Amino acid sequence: MKTSKELSEKLRLINSDKSYLSFNTTGQILETEFPPDRWVVDELIPEYSITAISGIPGSFKTWITEEVARCISSGEKLFGKFNTNYGPVMFIDKENHLKHIQKRLVQVGFIKSHDVLYIKEDNFLIDKDDDFNKLLKTVKKLEPILVVFDPLVRIHSGNENESKDISKIMGRFRQITNQGASVLFVHHHRKENSNYKKSANSLRGSSDIFAGIDCLLMVEKKDDSLIIEQAKLRQQQAIEPFTVKIQSNKETGEIKFTYEGEHNPGKTAIEDTKKEIVLLFREEETEEMSRQEIIDILSDDYSSGTIDKALKEL
Repeated sequence: MKTSKELSEKLRLINSDKSYLSFNTTGQILETEFPPDRWVVDELIPEYSITAISGIPGSFKTWITEEVARCISSGEKLFGKFNTNYGPVMFIDKENHLKHIQKRLVQVGFIKSHDVLYIKEDNFLIDKDDDFNKLLKTVKKLEPILVVFDPLVRIHSGNENESKDISKIMGRFRQITNQGASVLFVHHHRKENSNYKKSANSLRGSSDIFAGIDCLLMVEKKDDSLIIEQAKLRQQQAIEPFTVKIQSNKETGEIKFTYEGEHNPGKTAIEDTKKEIVLLFREEETEEMSRQEIIDILSDDYSSGTIDKALKEL
């Protein structure tokens, strides 16, 4: 068995010769003082990372990315809760016309001084060498803190179910993070997993998508609120799911997002059950119904315990 001294001498020689693979010893790793984790959005989007925001269609994914961009470019707290690291943002939106983007910018509350840049090239594809090299050169020059891609399926010519195609895209995202920017991209859930689930299988396409990202934010729209769950965070333990209130001004069209606290699934189920009970009385056009009748009708969707709690609150 080689002694530690003998092994260290061999490693010293190997690390000085480029024809060998170089290594760090456990001692070197343990003695290194690494800087603390830093964030683009505190607790939600790490610096120099790849983050995906996912959900079914209509779950406000694009709205959230625009709100993230607005808060970062103005230094405001996201949802009035999470601190942001101020800096410019690059946006590659391959799904919306500039006219629609303008409308959303106004609704979310952008002003001219916000440093958010939208790509002009409609035919941009990240897996095309020329396009990617231009993007990387632009990132180096403009030094954005965040680069947003919306959605993933529109920015490449490959097959999202093919591991080799996705691996290439994730590798290019990683090259962007190596330049000092974070990447945020919008993605969709599988049709069979349209319900809100904390699962890698919820993401559409190759499993390399989930494997390649550092952070996953899963979004579900529930009435006038959004439930956001951090289903993956490589740096540390993920935070608890939380709820964001959507406040819409019908006269001005303005939309605001406000943090409401940690998500309580049990409370949400009770609120949903209360609404179903009220609706049930209206549909049956009756003022009287026994507890057992209500349970029999709603038992496919709600437990008897939840129904009892809902009846008590009503």
